[in-house]
Amino acid sequence: MLSIEELKTIYPDLEINQLPHSADDAIELMLDNQWLSIPRTNLSESEQALLSRLGQPVENEQRAWYSFLWGLSTKLPTENECDSRVIQFQVTFTDNAVSKADWLAALQAYFNQVYDAFWTDGTTGVLIEVKQDDAVETNFAGILQSLDAMFYTTTTFYVGHFWPVDQTLPGLFKMEQQLFSQSQKAAVNTFSPSLFQYLIQHDQGVAPLIKALRASLPADSETNQMVNLFFKNHGKLSQTAKQLFIHRNTLVYRIDKFYRLTGFDLRNNYDLTLCHLLMS
Repeated sequence: MLSIEELKTIYPDLEINQLPHSADDAIELMLDNQWLSIPRTNLSESEQALLSRLGQPVENEQRAWYSFLWGLSTKLPTENECDSRVIQFQVTFTDNAVSKADWLAALQAYFNQVYDAFWTDGTTGVLIEVKQDDAVETNFAGILQSLDAMFYTTTTFYVGHFWPVDQTLPGLFKMEQQLFSQSQKAAVNTFSPSLFQYLIQHDQGVAPLIKALRASLPADSETNQMVNLFFKNHGKLSQTAKQLFIHRNTLVYRIDKFYRLTGFDLRNNYDLTLCHLLMS
């Protein structure tokens, strides 16, 4: 069998990668425990067939992260001690000429560090993001808008929680998949609201409590708009006041009044999230 060095001599544009990229315009194969990528441009059909037989084709089962998350292997997919989160995505393509590999590459470009990213079927996939100590919260709405405008797609994100990469991760990921499948589909779905929503909808043991809480909250459209905008703006007073066309002090007064009426302090993230879900 040809060695990697010999292949490199024959195909100077051969690339050696730690992980496959699932590119439609390249032959990808594993040789000597390394992923090789060779552009199809200058390859004949017979060369492509021969090269494909030299190594293993790119299948999800051969991906360390897929095998781990889907319970096919207990081997940790990385020795990196950084936490990770799984970002699930669902994409509807309106242009058949659009390359899914290009779409996935564009998505990965928005993140500083990614363990892996791949499609799980024709419309859904996952991206495993590495947690950065100094990172600011990612603007997923902006990413979604850019991707959809660029590729004429309709995309839904579900952003999981950052978890340690250990043997508990596959089970936690499975629960996140369940949350995603049963949550009300917004363009961007994040972990905490989806969890609150799931508990509200499915935990029959607290159903009477949830019903009582809903009944205790103001039902007028002005209060509903205030709570939902304050939530979407991550508790930022000035930004919310500007969107409501009121003075910042007026917003503070309304938040204090809401607390006196309900006992929920909207400046507390848990209270704000719960009220947003109850009033949605």
